[in-house]
Amino acid sequence: METPEGHSEAQKQPIVPQKTNGMCIAAFVLALGAILTAPFVIPGFLASILALVLGILGIKKAKREGHSGETLGMWGIVLSCLSLLVSLTLAGIATWFFLELKKSDEFKQEIREQIEHQKEIDPEGAKKAEKIFHFLGLD
Repeated sequence: METPEGHSEAQKQPIVPQKTNGMCIAAFVLALGAILTAPFVIPGFLASILALVLGILGIKKAKREGHSGETLGMWGIVLSCLSLLVSLTLAGIATWFFLELKKSDEFKQEIREQIEHQKEIDPEGAKKAEKIFHFLGLD
């Protein structure tokens, strides 16, 4: 049907963009942050878990409500899983390294010498260092 101006009615209707799901956007942004903080293990791990949860919930909500953003949510899930893998790998390496170092008699002797030297400079600091040394099971 033509209007007096020569345009059809379909051409006059405004184009309404589809709403993007906010949880999917948040999952993607948080997953990017998780990748950047993965070397710091704990913040990377926490950000990864949160991004993973937001990505899953965001995709479900986007499908249910007919919103866009599923691709962002999926990328958030993928990047958060990658960040989790990096964080857990680094935590495992750090744990292994510490356990191996803990076994080293040279390391223990070096710490004892440092504590003895610290006693001359700062007796209070040396007491704190001895407590930490004992707490870590290095004595």
